[in-house]
Amino acid sequence: MGDLPETTARDLHVMGITPGMIKEAIEKTGKVIHGKIVRFSLPKDNHNHNPQIRRARNYLKSDWEFVAERPSIVVKEERYDENFSNFDEDKKTEFQFEKSVTITTGNDYTLTKSFDVSVNASIPLGLSGAMMGFTSSQSASEVKAHSTSTAETRKVSFDVEVPAGEGRAVSTVTTRTSTDNVFRAMLGVQGTVGIEVDPAWYLPNHHWWIYNIEKVFPNATASREIIRSRIDTKVDNIIRRIDGHKVGDIVECRSVVFPHPTPDGALLTEKLGGNLVENIGCEAALDFESESPAPSAFTAELVIQIDFRDTHPIDHGDRLSQVTALHMMVQAQIQPTGCIGVIGGVIWLPNTEEMTEATFSIPFDPTRITRDGLIEQFVQLKRTIAWNGSHQVNFI
Repeated sequence: MGDLPETTARDLHVMGITPGMIKEAIEKTGKVIHGKIVRFSLPKDNHNHNPQIRRARNYLKSDWEFVAERPSIVVKEERYDENFSNFDEDKKTEFQFEKSVTITTGNDYTLTKSFDVSVNASIPLGLSGAMMGFTSSQSASEVKAHSTSTAETRKVSFDVEVPAGEGRAVSTVTTRTSTDNVFRAMLGVQGTVGIEVDPAWYLPNHHWWIYNIEKVFPNATASREIIRSRIDTKVDNIIRRIDGHKVGDIVECRSVVFPHPTPDGALLTEKLGGNLVENIGCEAALDFESESPAPSAFTAELVIQIDFRDTHPIDHGDRLSQVTALHMMVQAQIQPTGCIGVIGGVIWLPNTEEMTEATFSIPFDPTRITRDGLIEQFVQLKRTIAWNGSHQVNFI
């Protein structure tokens, strides 16, 4: 404790402790304090050979903790459109679509709140975990220097099959997003803190102390916050039917491989009762809201077919969790509420071991949501999942 920064009167005010609060706390024990408060009293260790007195010092109350994730914002969006026509042929034709895109990923760090109290290198902050290396005394520019960013050019390339007498409109949308994660560290004060009181002009000043201030004011803290903005890039390729020289329904959605940061393990676990437990849960709802429209209202159906046979296939171990998460999100988040029915179970082809293709059906009420509107919401929800591999989505 001897190397920790000594607490000052200003530090105590920052942490929310005033001389008046010290006086009030002491008087609650039945002591009577006469006179005018002059200032805080911060004695040295073993003052006047009293072993109960310890110099008040600022100490680390909690290391960096993840406290909030804010909704992602779109930093930049680029769109490229290309049409393929097969109106004059009597058989289907395959065209090659190619487009180069820039994938940007990284983390940007911003110091948004300083401790504003006495700190030094002895405070063991940032020695491990998700925010290792971020200390108590770094300046805003030193925090910013931890930021990293990588830009990589990738080629999007795939075949587009166009039936006879039709056309296809391919739209490549590259979306760069930023997601803020807020991390907070806390300092407290421990040791002896008191007040100096002037009882009268003809009497010497008195010092009243609380030996263990941390026990009396356990919530007295100063905090420091850093925002880590996670930069991600999503690439979606939407293929629409051109019929009668008009762009119509979406028929396919293709996703290419792109770098995606792995979430910090610190965000996925937490301590509970001294044990490390997962910060993840999943529960299947057995009963749906009784106020949902009658099944007879769902006269239309959208079949989702996710094909994992591609040049950079997703690991088998991830496919089940990814499709299950998407299935549950679609059931819970498609708007307006009640426009879709109970989604059928996922069918895996050729079997649940190889898991080459996943299919499920979404019944919907066409008077409340259009097919394209449902597909657009589906695509937005699909973007929120880290696929970590290439795949193709067909809408039937």
